[in-house]
Amino acid sequence: MEPSSSPLEIVYEDPRLQMATHRNVSIAVWHDAPQIDQMRAFVAHFEAEQRRHPEGIAALSIVLGGTPVFSSEVRAAVNDLNRAGLVQHGIAHVILVGGLVGATVRAFLSTALLLGRGQQPAKVFDSVRTGSAWLVETMAAQDIAWDVDALTTLAQGFASREPVVAG
Repeated sequence: MEPSSSPLEIVYEDPRLQMATHRNVSIAVWHDAPQIDQMRAFVAHFEAEQRRHPEGIAALSIVLGGTPVFSSEVRAAVNDLNRAGLVQHGIAHVILVGGLVGATVRAFLSTALLLGRGQQPAKVFDSVRTGSAWLVETMAAQDIAWDVDALTTLAQGFASREPVVAG
């Protein structure tokens, strides 16, 4: 999917993180583990989207790669985000990394979700389609209509593009 044909509004890009939004859904694509700057941008984006969509927002967070090293600052920011309840209609964490790296990321996120006792629905998935289907279902419970195929296509298209970073 070419960026010009996509309805997504790109709101943040650096070599580690890309974020875009369409309607009330945000999509984050992680190319590497977050540092505190990316977590601050992640949270600031959700705060801005919450103001734009007081009826609530949802998110797909897609992990494509990286070294799963999380500083104590990043861990605290993840826990704070879980407790803040900014993403009322759910956040689907999609881990597309295999092997030990993928297992480490899944374990970190699953533990953070369990211990964080978040205010929003959140779940870890291994495919964009299953994450999208779950998110569409959680939004449908709130009378927010989204199509699984449309969300999957948007997310996969965004995840497949290279970050455009000024150098």
